[in-house]
Amino acid sequence: LWNVPNNSIIMGSVSRESFGIIGALTNLTRNVGNVAGQAIASAVVVGVMAADGFDIPLGEIAGNRAASDSFMSGWRLAYILVTAFSLLGLLLSILTKPQHTNQGGSN
Repeated sequence: LWNVPNNSIIMGSVSRESFGIIGALTNLTRNVGNVAGQAIASAVVVGVMAADGFDIPLGEIAGNRAASDSFMSGWRLAYILVTAFSLLGLLLSILTKPQHTNQGGSN
C-alpha cells in the first residue's frame, strides 16, 4: 500500500543512471528503520519488565502469570508509542505538503 507509490515518487525524481544507487539506498533506509523500530520496541518491553521487577528468560514467561502480564504491558506501551510516532509522522507530512496552485485553469 505504501511501498509502490513511495518507490514511484523516489525513482521518478532521479535520473535513470541513479536507479541502482537510489534503489539500494531506499532499501537500506527501509531495513534500518525496521531493525531500529523492533529494537526500540523490544527495549520498551524489557524496560517495563525490569521496572516491574522481572529479569527472567522469555521462555519462562508462560509459567509466570505476573511476568506474562508485565510482558504484555510492555508490548501495549510499545504499540502505543508506535501509534503516537506514526500519527506524528502523518501530521508532519500533512503540514509540510507543498501547496499546488492552479495556473491557467478556472476549475
